[in-house]
Amino acid sequence: MDTNELKKEFEEKAEKLRNTKIKIDNNKKLKFYGLYKVATVGKYSEKNKLKAGFFDFQTKYKNEAWEKCSIYSPEEAMIEYIKFYCELTGEKMNIDLTKSKTSKSIGEISLDVPEGLESQGIYSSTAKESKENLENFLKTAPENEKKFQVLKDKIYGGDLITEDVLKEFEIENKMNLLEFRDNINQTVLHISVDAINFSAVESLVKLNYAQDLINEVDNIGMSPMHIAAVNFDVHIYDLLTTLKPNYKIKDNEGKTCKDYLKENEDVEIPKKYLRDEE
Repeated sequence: MDTNELKKEFEEKAEKLRNTKIKIDNNKKLKFYGLYKVATVGKYSEKNKLKAGFFDFQTKYKNEAWEKCSIYSPEEAMIEYIKFYCELTGEKMNIDLTKSKTSKSIGEISLDVPEGLESQGIYSSTAKESKENLENFLKTAPENEKKFQVLKDKIYGGDLITEDVLKEFEIENKMNLLEFRDNINQTVLHISVDAINFSAVESLVKLNYAQDLINEVDNIGMSPMHIAAVNFDVHIYDLLTTLKPNYKIKDNEGKTCKDYLKENEDVEIPKKYLRDEE
């Protein structure tokens, strides 16, 4: 099989999935996520696993999906991703994968997703406890924080976040997302990058919000670029680089975003992102 053709088909299906309006349950979302990470980053390891945000209750499940999908090679992950997408949407493949077999179909992989959760929320194995902690926090949180949590759940849940979604949220809640900071001083761009929600990041770029937020830092000194380097996704990182960020910003540990990129030893990162001439 032509590797370039396979990669092209995979990237096309991944882009279509980001923009689909088809309702996808948590189990399928996580399988797509796990396959995508193996295909683009490589196999899961303790060194390259995702680091959970303060109120990110879904990272444990993302890591588990990535780990279980690591039975595949990157090429096999692309094959399973394409097949899974076409099975879900009914869309035809542009390449012939009839002779391409993997050790196990993605449909045979079982994920431990908690029952009774809405599609926009994926919580940890201590889902009840985590949800209660969040509810307790919101009881005393500022009003804007309570309102923003609704949007944050959608972003972390992998929902399609369009420009219209963001503008409607601002109007309905009388909130300026460009000025909003949560309790740990993260912006909506920090959160969208942390959630690896490409549609949210792309919409913030189109609204010109991302340009103003790209060099903002949270309580531990991390900019959106720091987070993008830790939770590396080539599409999001590439998009953020077009904003001409300040690569020299150091967090509270004295590290730049490129320091974090270089620490991701098991992640295949294009060399152009590691150069220091910016």
